[in-house]
Amino acid sequence: MQDVTGAQSGRMARFKSSQANGNGFTNLYNTTEETVGFSINCDVTIVMSDALPSHCCSKATDDECRTACSRLINAESEHNENELAQLKNLVLVGESCLPQQTAFWRCINITVPVVQSMMVWSAQPCCEKAVNRYCQEACYQATSVRELVRNCSQSTETKLYKCIEKHGDAEHCCRPANSYNCHLICKGTHMVSGLGRQKQRQIIRRQCHGVNQAIMQCVQNRHRPVRESDPQLSLPCCYEAPADSECRNTCIKGIQLRYPENVFMEQLVKSCGVPKIHSDPLWACFLLNTNIEGDVDMERNIIDGARLQCCSKANTLACRNLCSRTFSTDWANTWDDFNTKCQSLAAPVLDVIMEGPMLSCMAEVEEPCQLGCDGLNFCSNFNNRPTELFRSCNTQTDIAARESLTSWQNGTIRLPQMSIPVKDIRECEPETWKALVCALQIKPCNRRATPLPLCREDCFHILNQCVDHSRMKPGHTLQLLCNTLSPGDSKNGDCISVKKYLSESPHKHYGHVITSPCNPNPCDDNQVCWINRRKCRHPEVCLPYVCHNACGMGAVTNMYVPKNTYVRIPDAEKDRHSNGQCMHYRVCQCRHHNNLDNCKRLPCVNRDPCSSSKGPKKHGEHFHDDCNRCICQSGRRLCTQHRCPTEPGSEGLTRLPCDCSPNFVAQCGTNGKTYPNSCMAQKCAKIRSHELIAGTCSSIDPCADNPCGDEYRCMPKRSVCLSRGTVDSSCNQYECVAVMGIDQCERHDHEPVCDTDNDEYTNICLLLAKKKRLAYRGHCQKYCSDNGVVCGHNGESYNSECAALADRTTVDYWGQCRAVGMYSGNLTQSNNCENVACRAVGPKHCQPITPPGGCCPVCAAEIRILYSQELMNVAASAMNSAEITVADILLILSRQLSVIQCDLYGYLSVENNLVILVAPVSARPSMLLVHACSKEAERLGYLIQSDSPLMKSYLALSPLLLASVHTPGVASLQSTATSLSTPSLVVNTGLLIYTLYTWLHYV
Repeated sequence: MQDVTGAQSGRMARFKSSQANGNGFTNLYNTTEETVGFSINCDVTIVMSDALPSHCCSKATDDECRTACSRLINAESEHNENELAQLKNLVLVGESCLPQQTAFWRCINITVPVVQSMMVWSAQPCCEKAVNRYCQEACYQATSVRELVRNCSQSTETKLYKCIEKHGDAEHCCRPANSYNCHLICKGTHMVSGLGRQKQRQIIRRQCHGVNQAIMQCVQNRHRPVRESDPQLSLPCCYEAPADSECRNTCIKGIQLRYPENVFMEQLVKSCGVPKIHSDPLWACFLLNTNIEGDVDMERNIIDGARLQCCSKANTLACRNLCSRTFSTDWANTWDDFNTKCQSLAAPVLDVIMEGPMLSCMAEVEEPCQLGCDGLNFCSNFNNRPTELFRSCNTQTDIAARESLTSWQNGTIRLPQMSIPVKDIRECEPETWKALVCALQIKPCNRRATPLPLCREDCFHILNQCVDHSRMKPGHTLQLLCNTLSPGDSKNGDCISVKKYLSESPHKHYGHVITSPCNPNPCDDNQVCWINRRKCRHPEVCLPYVCHNACGMGAVTNMYVPKNTYVRIPDAEKDRHSNGQCMHYRVCQCRHHNNLDNCKRLPCVNRDPCSSSKGPKKHGEHFHDDCNRCICQSGRRLCTQHRCPTEPGSEGLTRLPCDCSPNFVAQCGTNGKTYPNSCMAQKCAKIRSHELIAGTCSSIDPCADNPCGDEYRCMPKRSVCLSRGTVDSSCNQYECVAVMGIDQCERHDHEPVCDTDNDEYTNICLLLAKKKRLAYRGHCQKYCSDNGVVCGHNGESYNSECAALADRTTVDYWGQCRAVGMYSGNLTQSNNCENVACRAVGPKHCQPITPPGGCCPVCAAEIRILYSQELMNVAASAMNSAEITVADILLILSRQLSVIQCDLYGYLSVENNLVILVAPVSARPSMLLVHACSKEAERLGYLIQSDSPLMKSYLALSPLLLASVHTPGVASLQSTATSLSTPSLVVNTGLLIYTLYTWLHYV
């Protein structure tokens, strides 16, 4: 919970004022507009306290109530719980304390902090769900929802407003209450989770005698779940619950064993909490589900289009078919078989390991690696780690870690393959056990799969200290246990060493300078969160993120794509008919009502093998050919085009791409890219001579021939096209803008531009309507110069440094482009930049890299991506687009970044590779920030390299096949840096997560 001390003080002051004015209980019932039809005035001294005073317990008239009261006091003093948790404990007191104990309930009224909050405004416990600090402060000061509008945006503070909406439901049902305690307990049972329906009824009946029938009927109507006639059809709903959770396991078990309706729902409410249709995906699925086998289009009916893509990674045809049927439309009939034969612990261990790539893919979809971890109470040593990747850093896993550690204290650590007897871990290495159980729940991302992510040396240490040898099974030794559980070695990053989690993060005091506003996600369930880089006219009220409407990749999915996005979804039915020899896909668009529609089939992608000097290669297999990286794609070898020093006849050549000369005689291709000379354009990029124009592309005026006509204004819009629709197709470099008034411009057309006054507009139409002059396209930039020509690392000249950065191009040097830079792929340095003066690179301890074709280094992480021209053409055709540009790719990739102080740049190299740079955007970047940006680059590179659905679901990104990551040297942080671009992670990370899932499931 954020620091709102000032707000809480104001809240208490207002509470005192309301009491002084004689409002008493009346304020408790004042919600948005209505007042309950009774009030009670209490002339008592208000005791301000942080917990329930023990003197209230002495006012109870029976032992059962006094015992429940004591439990409440002890729970609050031990856990320092938030208001909603405090309200839940208070409701449980209502289970034991009779309503006739007036003195006891009056004491509760005047002393319990959550009750004091509710007297000011009965929805005030919801305030802790606010994401923005100013909103939270305003909420604690408010007396109605109307007072929140100015400081709390309904589009961004979705959790807060959902809680308030649930509070409104509670007010509706609890209005007939004829006493304070009835109203409080009735409302509490609505607002808190974790109460079973049976217990809820019992408590309400106890406290609301006389009017309970009306209240009970209302509660029952609002919480009655509806299931399909065939329970198996509701099984996908279970997977809306968090992974590893008791809720998910209870749901699956109840449906598979076909519990009676009433038993199933009682068990589900007990494990998952009271139904919350507007805020809980599981209950929303059950209560609002549509018939999975109904007569609807396939694209609206798919179970999970993201996990469906993982099926192609199955090594056995049986698992591939079961997987595709399960996650397409046949979940009810195939889930049991798929779970048992392909991913269950009951399957042979070798079979599970064989399906590691598929399980790895599914784990990545369900729990993606995210940068940074904060907000944990029990696992607090995992906080303030902005340069580390975690899969499950949240409040739920923090609580689960505490519960798991408690279960371990019984003396036995139970694993799927074995049980390990240990001494009392409360006395033997308690901090190490805590760090280990937290690592299992929070799940740091590491490079190698192991049943236990503990490094071997740590395993030997902790078991040597704590194992109970007297209870060890015959034949079990420490060496055998640790070799089985922890084959990883900390020296090469193959495991997680818990040693660093035995103490607080070294970044505790300055880690806050690196922020990830979308982690955790502040947006609604059907929205995606993007970093907001727009220059705000009123920065004081501008949020650092934007919530954008999105579509789910199926009926039960964790992945959402933004509105208007084209996505690629496997066509499972067509795949089964091809017997795995051909992969069929559909392309769909996220459009109206947050649904995927407008679907059509793509050409089949065959799985033919390739031949190579090292033998045959399977479709999708990565390999090296001397210094070049290659992939087998549909029977063809696609490789980078470096000239390797070991090649015969390479002596005496220029070592530049395609053995071209170092002369800089710029040529502009019809694809919109400037090449250093015609040799590189023709030999490397396969641009024909008649498709080249002398000079840089920026020096050519695309509007010279007035291509737009008299009714439109021609504005340059330079692009570098990756797709080629036809042999003679060109890449438009201009935009025709209708001359119209500002009221006629389309304000939802988001293509930002910046004028010469450094003011930003949503699109060029609005800028022209305001009669402003265009400085450059893109967001208005900070920390740059807007005067003086510069040469970008893409080989293009720009009017200013700001214009280059806005075009997502890092600056090489000042002045017009005039030199052929180095190409590190040739393993040589270039001597062609002698007439270029490079700027100093900051921060001073950074060991920078020089992007291919550049003269000057930059402190940024580099991703080099090999893509398929054929797949790019198919994608452009399916999107009804004339071309897919470099800018299109960079925009999608930039939205995957989570750190607001990092941004993404890139260009097309002369070797037809995409070069992506992730760099700090700060006036004075620190080495910590450089390392965080490098981790962002490693994460993106891994997702491309591993063919992850998190990337490949985007149709425009599906042609990206290979990625290699190069990071700047960071002397002070090198010891802790771990590369995510190694091939071992591609296969093994998901198996690690799968093993952890199954382990925790059985502990």
